[in-house]
Parts: sequence; structure tokens; C-alpha cells
Amino acid sequence: MDKKIMAVDAGFTHSGVAVLDTDGKVRHVCCISTEKDSTRRKVRACDDLAARSAQIFKELSNLVKTHDIAAIVVEMPSGGSKSLVAGRAMGMAIAIVSCVVEASGLPGVWITPAEGKKAAGGHRNASKQDVQTNILKLHPELHLLVPDARNGRKPAWFEHVCDAVAAWEAAKDDAVIKVLKKA
Repeated sequence: MDKKIMAVDAGFTHSGVAVLDTDGKVRHVCCISTEKDSTRRKVRACDDLAARSAQIFKELSNLVKTHDIAAIVVEMPSGGSKSLVAGRAMGMAIAIVSCVVEASGLPGVWITPAEGKKAAGGHRNASKQDVQTNILKLHPELHLLVPDARNGRKPAWFEHVCDAVAAWEAAKDDAVIKVLKKA
């Protein structure tokens, strides 16, 4: 049986996830989305952040078990947040995914956004549109896995899934992935 790789575009509000075979065929995609609790006065900010963190951890951990994942590839944001709040969210997302990798005991491959853009879009400054267009060319199976992708209307979370697949594209020749391909 072919080993499965989980690719993640780490984010606190939206984490794009793709499950791929070692040959690169995408088998499953989803986006883990969290929202601030709308009852702000009834929920302390720290309780809300903890609940959202737990949700991301649980959903990623469940995907690892459900799909019998052998390794995790993660696009790790390297900075450039526009505010202190965005920076905190980015740091929390990285920490949560790092904890999933550690708790699962699986090997992790960490990719920068520039590496993903170069692998999927042709250069490190590729636009989101270039990355999405090229990912759809490289992985036509996404048309079947993503609602409305066939008629050109993509859900808002599609960019996060494309970033996850772009991380795979950047990592597919990594030593960890090569070992899994031979197994």
C-alpha cells in the first residue's frame, strides 16, 4: 500500500490540508477553519485562543489517524506579518502544527513560502494566482476534490489548499519523502 503524506499550509484562521500519495496524487483536501467566538463578552480572549488551538490540533491529529499518514510536510510562514495580532496567530499556528508532528511521532519536512512558490509557480515571488493555476495543471485531480473548481469558481479556502500542495511540490525530493517512496 502506498504511503500517505499530509501537506499543511499552517494558519490560525485557515489551515489548508492535502493528503497525497508518495507519487504526488492528491487523495483528500480540506481546510481547517476557526473563528473568534462571537460572544466576546462571555468568552475571555485567552479561552477563545485555547479553544481554537485545540480545534486545529484535534482536526490535524484526526487526519493523521484517518488517512494513516507516514510524514507531514508543512509550509512554515517565516515572517512578514502585518500586525502584532497576525504575528501571534502565525506563531500559534506554527506551534500547533509542530506539536502535531511531535505528538504523532512522524517525520516532518518544513518548507518556506518562497520554496513553495518557486516549486509551484516557477519563482519565489510567484503570485497566488500563478501558484493556483500551476497547481491545478500539476494536479488535475483537484478539480474533482474541490467543490466548484470544475467551473472556475473556487471556495475562499482554495488558496490554502494550493499552498499546502505547493509545499508538497517543494518537498517531494526531500530525503524523508525519498525514503518513503522506496518503502
